[in-house]
Amino acid sequence: MLTKNLLHYYLECLKYESYFSIELKQNELSLSQINPEELDKALEYYEKISKHLKDDHTLMFGYPLLRKGQGEKTTYLPLFLWSNSTFLSDCNLFKVDHLGFHQELIKPITDKSSIDTIHKLKEQFAASPKSFLEDKQNLQKLLDYTEYDMNKIVPNYVIVQAANKSASNYLIVNEIQAILEGKFQPSTVLNSFLTHSFALPHPYIQRAPLHIVPSNYPQNVAISDIQNTVSIIKGPPGTGKTQTIINLIANQVDRQETCAVASTNNQAVDNIAEKLEGAGINRHFFGFVRLGNLSHNKKESFKIRNTIERMKEEIQALLPDETYIAYTMKSQTLLERINQAEGTEQQMIDMTNTINHLQQLIGVLNDRLRLHHLTTMKKDFEELSISNEKIEQRLRELVDEPSHLFGSDIFRKFRSFVAGKIDAYMKRRVKKYLRSIDAPHLWEYIDITSPTHSLALCEEIVKVINLEHRLKQYKVELLQLQHQKKEQPYNLQTLYKEKNGIDLIIIRSQWLRKAKTILEDAKEMRNIENLLKELNQDGRIRQTASAFSSFVKLFPVLLVSSLSARSCIPYGTSLDLVIIDESSQCSIPSVFSLLQSARRACFFGDIHQLSHIVSLEDRLSKTLFNNYASGIELTPYCFRNVSAFERAEQACQHSEYGKYLLNYHYRCIPSIASFSNNNFYRGRLRMIRQEPERRPYHTGIFSKNVYGTVYGTYNPQELNEIKSIVAELESNGVTQIGIVTPFAAQKKKLIQAFRNNSNIKVGTVHTFQGGECQAIIFSTVISNGSTPFQIDFVQNSYRLINVALTRALDYFILVGDLSKIDNGQGYLTKLSHYIYTIEASNFHRPAIELSIEFNQIIQQESRKALMHQGERMIFNKLQIFLGGMPLIVFPKVPIKDVLSINFELDNTLKLYYFTSHMDFVIYERESLQPLCSIEYDGDFHRRDAKTIENDAKKDRLCRYTEFQLFRIASNDETEGWEKLKTYLNSFA
Repeated sequence: MLTKNLLHYYLECLKYESYFSIELKQNELSLSQINPEELDKALEYYEKISKHLKDDHTLMFGYPLLRKGQGEKTTYLPLFLWSNSTFLSDCNLFKVDHLGFHQELIKPITDKSSIDTIHKLKEQFAASPKSFLEDKQNLQKLLDYTEYDMNKIVPNYVIVQAANKSASNYLIVNEIQAILEGKFQPSTVLNSFLTHSFALPHPYIQRAPLHIVPSNYPQNVAISDIQNTVSIIKGPPGTGKTQTIINLIANQVDRQETCAVASTNNQAVDNIAEKLEGAGINRHFFGFVRLGNLSHNKKESFKIRNTIERMKEEIQALLPDETYIAYTMKSQTLLERINQAEGTEQQMIDMTNTINHLQQLIGVLNDRLRLHHLTTMKKDFEELSISNEKIEQRLRELVDEPSHLFGSDIFRKFRSFVAGKIDAYMKRRVKKYLRSIDAPHLWEYIDITSPTHSLALCEEIVKVINLEHRLKQYKVELLQLQHQKKEQPYNLQTLYKEKNGIDLIIIRSQWLRKAKTILEDAKEMRNIENLLKELNQDGRIRQTASAFSSFVKLFPVLLVSSLSARSCIPYGTSLDLVIIDESSQCSIPSVFSLLQSARRACFFGDIHQLSHIVSLEDRLSKTLFNNYASGIELTPYCFRNVSAFERAEQACQHSEYGKYLLNYHYRCIPSIASFSNNNFYRGRLRMIRQEPERRPYHTGIFSKNVYGTVYGTYNPQELNEIKSIVAELESNGVTQIGIVTPFAAQKKKLIQAFRNNSNIKVGTVHTFQGGECQAIIFSTVISNGSTPFQIDFVQNSYRLINVALTRALDYFILVGDLSKIDNGQGYLTKLSHYIYTIEASNFHRPAIELSIEFNQIIQQESRKALMHQGERMIFNKLQIFLGGMPLIVFPKVPIKDVLSINFELDNTLKLYYFTSHMDFVIYERESLQPLCSIEYDGDFHRRDAKTIENDAKKDRLCRYTEFQLFRIASNDETEGWEKLKTYLNSFA
């Protein structure tokens, strides 16, 4: 029942989406167009068109009109669309029942933050449509997102019949209707996808994985275990999604199973086909077919016939069983060697990343010592050979709980001593304690007026010395691993090359064995011939659907668009595996046809690259959900906000298996990729490339300051500077240069400027998704004359920045007015500051530093003893609260081990920073990156002056480092927890 309720909700969402994709031809426009100054004619036309309204249509008003195309093919798109069911009774054209903006305005948007900006404009429109339409600035704001400008706008109204099915969603709508009408039952995969009812893994015979293109350790982990009903593979930029998909295809063919690779993004599907052909795989295995819309399928039928004729010739050279067995044994032997070599490489990669991270952390800590004038003291400690982790731990315990030093009756004892005897008492206790931890030589560094602070500084110095010793040990271990790798008689590249060739022969043999039974059966071949005739004439398979099961034995790999899948894959067909690529760009219902035809589904995606964008208004989406799927939470199912990838991730979140991350990043040099790694991927990516020597315009990440004037969204001074940058890059031998800009006007000028240069590719971020260039220039356009709306658009479009940045192999150059960029708030400002630190010091030292890996103390059970009863209650509640999330909570974490302050603090705040702790810190489990701190505020936090003062200090420290802090009061049962939940869900 739940599945059908959700399907009904998505059906209604698709219906309203269709209304906002309407296109008008020239002759239709002449009938429906209304001059804004002659609104009285609207009533006459509305009455006329209402009498002929079709059942599956609704009446919509639109304004203004956008010209699209040229000459006879010109069509018109009403950009703002709204309906008004009471128009006949009150003649109020501007009373809105529901509203939206045309999909043409939504398509270029890169992420949800920009959609939120558009949503605010929708709210203005809904509040007062007439005022909104009269203000031309609102139209200009919307056009800033698109590739269109004001000269393509026709400022007239239009009344149109809008269909509840569009050309793009027609097949999906029919699919849902067929299920709701009881013609078909929802498949197991579709049920699992929608309801979290995770089905059992599909049983299969364990086989050694095959590789027809090179692979790596995380990719191998993923392809060896895609047997759950729903699986997800997270593929950040440059981690080899396409390679993984191709090897996954090979293993499906080896098992003599069928699969489909699909996406709403046709370019993603074409990339797979191009890779199969470009890598020469199709010379040996050509059992794949690219299907799509009707016109494409008609053309493809001729190619399929030729391919079948080629198959008939190839089966004559089928491998004998003995040879096939010999090849499989050879492949297994190579796999064993690969596993051994990859084990060494995995250790080297992990060790290299640990060393790099540790070097950064030590750099931050040494900076902190210099800041507090402790460098000389550190040299003294090194001479004393203090590198004992036990001492460090005991000092930390002392700072956390001074009763170790002074005793639990400290205040009573202090009151019992006269002032002259207190110093002597404290000296004895400190000396006694230092002797007990074998560190009496620290006595001369203790200021008896503030011994806890002195001991905290000692602990900080000992920690740095210990980390430096550990770094030396790791470097020795890395050298040993490198020596071990050199001693191996084979390397991974050679092994994979040999295995790729052997495995290609194996899957060719498996494929042809299965195809042979069909090719030699005259009746089956007649059926397939009839299928091809229908495909050629109609572009789809309906009457000859019974032959499709034989067809996929010849072509076990189908490459299709998810929206046109049902025209290629007949009802009743069951595919063993459906692979949905770039599923972060797919809406939830866009994959229903594929899931109905699948036994298993695997979703590839990355929520930090381009997301799915819909034009449906948020308010309407919620209303429809309440109408058709009330009683359940909207958040995991929202048509507007949740992509197919996110839905799949939620569907398998309670399973131990089926979730994989590709985290070896091969594309960018570290200085380019590290910004995305730190800001979007929580430090999970492992940098495979090494950072080259930094020289001007050699390789690296740079920024170029341009003081200019913006005209609309065009910056001529920035354009001239980009010409100089391109000339400089070309003089250094760079032959692949991409220029990305958020604005259409700048894009047009750039295309015009470089139209005769084949080395230059210009476009919006959508143009570059999935691609790469040796150099990327990011033309922000921001300068004098940029509106706050334009600046916010670029600042908040973090996916735009992420995709643009990670297209670059060797160079990334940010161009804009840096004074305006640096004084802003958003990811563009963060990127500019990051580039500055790279240029200034050759590495990035973030304010929030991951030190948990090197500070095992906070994981000890003894830290829990520091919690009082109220904190223990919150700690237990947090552990339950985080259940199922990839997060972990630690209590009583020292503030200085979470926040790295790299500027001078006043003495009072410095003392608090070094000696105090957070109540709780939540870390991401996989990367151990700190996400936020939780402070439990009991009665004391509301009435005790000293506690209130300390809370203010902690708040200041978190603000300095932009670290999120949540305060949950002892009497707070909902508000604080809801805020925390919303924040953590953004990382899930």
